[in-house]
Amino acid sequence: MKEKFLLKNKDYLILFFGQTVSNFGSSVDSLIYPLLILFLTNSPFMAGVGSLIVALPTFLFGLFAGAWIDRTNRKKVMIFSDLGRFVTTGAIPVFAFLGILNIYTLLLFAFLEVSFGTFFSIAETPALLKIVGKEKLTVAMAQNETSNNIVGLVGPSVGGFIYQGLGKTIPFMVDSISYLVSVISLLFVKTEFQEERLEQTNSIKEQIFEGFIWIYRKRIIFVTSLLVVGGAFVGGGANLAIILIAKSLGATAGEIGLIFSVGTIGIILGSLITNEITNRLTVIKVIILARWIMVLAMPLFIIASNVGIVGIITALYFFTGPLYGIPLSSLRVSLTPDELQGRVSSVYRLVTVGSFSTGAFISGFLLQYLGIKPTIIVFSLILFILAVIATFYLKEEEI
Repeated sequence: MKEKFLLKNKDYLILFFGQTVSNFGSSVDSLIYPLLILFLTNSPFMAGVGSLIVALPTFLFGLFAGAWIDRTNRKKVMIFSDLGRFVTTGAIPVFAFLGILNIYTLLLFAFLEVSFGTFFSIAETPALLKIVGKEKLTVAMAQNETSNNIVGLVGPSVGGFIYQGLGKTIPFMVDSISYLVSVISLLFVKTEFQEERLEQTNSIKEQIFEGFIWIYRKRIIFVTSLLVVGGAFVGGGANLAIILIAKSLGATAGEIGLIFSVGTIGIILGSLITNEITNRLTVIKVIILARWIMVLAMPLFIIASNVGIVGIITALYFFTGPLYGIPLSSLRVSLTPDELQGRVSSVYRLVTVGSFSTGAFISGFLLQYLGIKPTIIVFSLILFILAVIATFYLKEEEI
């Protein structure tokens, strides 16, 4: 019933179409940045620098973006952000055609694109709430997640074909056009993306602090923040651990890629089933269920005996991501006052990226010096603690 209602929501369908096209464009060049960096420099180190560039804008601008978005018109922020991404990604093939593209300009364009994307992402989910309402938010987010992962499954292959067959910077032209489609779609959405704004007397710094205080005092939001931090920490190292497990079993590069393709199918299935489960269980129960499935899935990597089993376990583990993440995000957005949406979203984004990056760094150390199995045990213990926290500290009556 909720899905059918969304099909009648014209503004949602317009937004869904625009973002699906935009996400497809982004997935097309998702693997092209590191490939192009390697082509320009022949340096794996510079490819690593490129990965760092992608994370920087969240730390530099995330909190400011959240507070500023709470002061202004979300739709305008999203439109100007996508116009910025249209220009920065479109400039890459132009610079290549003129013969002036180098590693420094490429990294600059990458930094600018992700910076604009930071502003867009913080404004997007609160805008979706205004379009579909609280009751339909989980369903809408699940459908968006499904769409994102389907295009994420197809896009990199398309990008690789374009890179090899049409030109190394042409995938960025595809991405640039997709942002323009997103801008046009936003112009046709009639729903206001926020409630009427009151004049702000506090400084940006004071508003950022207000966001942290609200999260700390809102017990259920604070607990879910801890779950996000812990989950992102494990997630930061899980992919590397899976790669090393597969390599230890003699997997080729193609087979490792296939493992993650199977994992993506798990994510898609998780997104699809989230709608059905949230119709039968409360949001809190779904979050707790997903957490315990994670606890059961992670130790299975220790006993995996071949590449095929690693793929199945990866799909099971990835399956829990949307099953847990979509209801949790829906809960957070639904409980957050409209005037605080930007700040709360920016805090979540900051702690998620920070914890993910920290997890990747520490996990690399653990895998290097302790080995794969002890690291998986550490991951499993962390997930067990998070499941216990979810079970005993998330209360239905606080919603």
